[in-house]
Amino acid sequence: MSVPSPGRPGAAGTPMKPLFAVPIVAVASIAAIVASAPHAAAQDPEPASPLARILDGPGPDDTAPRTDAAPADEAAVAAPGAATPVATGAAQAAQGADPVSASAMPDAEGTPPGTAPLRTTRVCLLMPLSGPHAALGIRIADLATRALSGAPGVAVARVDTQGTRAGAEAAVARAAEDACTLLLGGLGDREAPALADAAERAGIPAMVLGGEPDERVRNRVVWARAGRAARARLLAGHLADAGVTTAWVLASDTPYGEAEARAFAQAFPGFGGRVEAVLRVPPDAEGPATAAADLAARVRAARGDGCPAEAFVLVHDVATSRRLLGFLGFEGVVQPVRDRCPAPVVAGTALWLEGPDLSRTRALDGALLAAIPVRGPVGGLLEAEVLDAAALVAAAAPAATAAPEAAWLPALRALAPLPGRTGGLRIAGDRVVGKDLQVLVVRRGVPEPAGGTTEAGWTSSD
Repeated sequence: MSVPSPGRPGAAGTPMKPLFAVPIVAVASIAAIVASAPHAAAQDPEPASPLARILDGPGPDDTAPRTDAAPADEAAVAAPGAATPVATGAAQAAQGADPVSASAMPDAEGTPPGTAPLRTTRVCLLMPLSGPHAALGIRIADLATRALSGAPGVAVARVDTQGTRAGAEAAVARAAEDACTLLLGGLGDREAPALADAAERAGIPAMVLGGEPDERVRNRVVWARAGRAARARLLAGHLADAGVTTAWVLASDTPYGEAEARAFAQAFPGFGGRVEAVLRVPPDAEGPATAAADLAARVRAARGDGCPAEAFVLVHDVATSRRLLGFLGFEGVVQPVRDRCPAPVVAGTALWLEGPDLSRTRALDGALLAAIPVRGPVGGLLEAEVLDAAALVAAAAPAATAAPEAAWLPALRALAPLPGRTGGLRIAGDRVVGKDLQVLVVRRGVPEPAGGTTEAGWTSSD
């Protein structure tokens, strides 16, 4: 295996004790990495042509079915920066809904005399309500239902995708039969494009929640979440700006791990870097130790007599990332090759921000990740992006339901930027743009913007 050209040397680091009390030299090039760089922080860019030129005509409009919804938890669904919560929590009538739907219809009373009442339109949530991802799908569906419960003229129904491609296609067919005028859903990487394709064929506008928007142009589809490719490009560019030339990736042996590793491996060469290897870590108890030993042997062979500027990218949750770093420290590879060589950099993924585990350890202090800081109290980035998507739907609802010539997509694309949990959001072409994508550095268990810091290295003996 060839040895990359030497990168810029870094400063010496601060010693620490890894998980197994084996001393290692701390990662010490973070000061150079987290200094201000062109790729350190970026607003989620607007889509390139032809995506930005997508236009769509009026969509279907049908009378909504019976309703069945509880008052919303206003504190949970209030949009940051908004004067009032997205959901008002007003009392709503409950009438026997079918087993797969929960609808919320606004009270038409109080309409000013001489004003035409809002039409009622049905928004369908297409989520995995059964199968291995049912718990997540039900939780996200509950969240979106509460967020939309006060939207004027909107009734909400749920349809099960079962978390599969075939299930997503069947769910769109069911939504068409149920006179849905807007679809919101498609959580998984497999079901999301299937839902998007089926919605396009059925002629139903859809906001898709998949974690990786594809590059296909569909006139009736909006991708609501920031894709992993954008995060990978930002992290890769930041590492390259700091002089890192070589990357080693340890990814979980899961579809998520494979997708994240592939995104980084595709992005880094575009900035002049080289991914030397991508190793999958088996999920069994011995997996991290075995993978770390395998990687260390490859690292030592590739280094030879060179002085590479390296990064170790860990596509894992916090707990497994800690274990991997301990084993890599034991193998002696997370330290400079020799005097005046730069210390390797450690990087992670947005998965570290899910849940409280990062704040409970100092083992990952000094590591980098590209992610979206979330504003306001919410469970994680997925929940924040779902609530932001629901807030956009709620904001567009008056225009989408006020007159026969109005439709969801024109109403959504006409919205002014909306202050949300993930940025100042609007819809351009087939994407929600304006998300506050940044490179973050972990300090004392807290992810903070990386630009302008002088702090370096791990600082704890965790």
